[in-house]
Amino acid sequence: MKRLRLVGVLVFILLIGTLAGCNDEASESEVNRIAVSDLNSREEAILSTTAGASSVFNFTNTSYEEVAVWIEKYQSGELVEDEIGSIKTLAADKGSIILAAGKAVDDEKSQVYHIGIGDEGGTSSSSFTIKNPNNSKNMSVMYGELSQEQALNQKELVLATIAYSNENEQGISSIPVDFYENPKAHLDVLKKYSTVYVIKAKFSG
Repeated sequence: MKRLRLVGVLVFILLIGTLAGCNDEASESEVNRIAVSDLNSREEAILSTTAGASSVFNFTNTSYEEVAVWIEKYQSGELVEDEIGSIKTLAADKGSIILAAGKAVDDEKSQVYHIGIGDEGGTSSSSFTIKNPNNSKNMSVMYGELSQEQALNQKELVLATIAYSNENEQGISSIPVDFYENPKAHLDVLKKYSTVYVIKAKFSG
């Protein structure tokens, strides 16, 4: 429990630091967009002390009232859990979303995943425990994230993925960029992996 509280504090500090570094003036072309944040060395150090993998995204918003982030689970390409954990909050004009996969717990049988959404008015954060696949010690784990800037157009955005694959499977690599740009059209790529956790976001209202 102490570790979870520590992680929550560090995520809060990181959100504040990231927001402080945001440019106060956003051009028209940058409005209603989300993109990977360019972290400085201090911010990267904060995340590395608590997370096995992490992603930070900055967004600008003038059209939507709410933002939600949740985790879906797929096995061999089939959706088996549509909402392992979720968080929803008011969407500010400018803000950040932090995703952090904590260190494995319970002898690597599960993993704590932290989600934070913050803006100049404050932060909302939550932690969820996800079960690792059976025999995960003998699997390859690949982390991926949205690499191209995306529009906030009320569609479901894929922010990041955690993919598990058996080591004896040949030619397995990270989930391709096409999946993040159009997940519905490229859903078949998930069939190549034993288990995939997909972290999504949606701006609405």
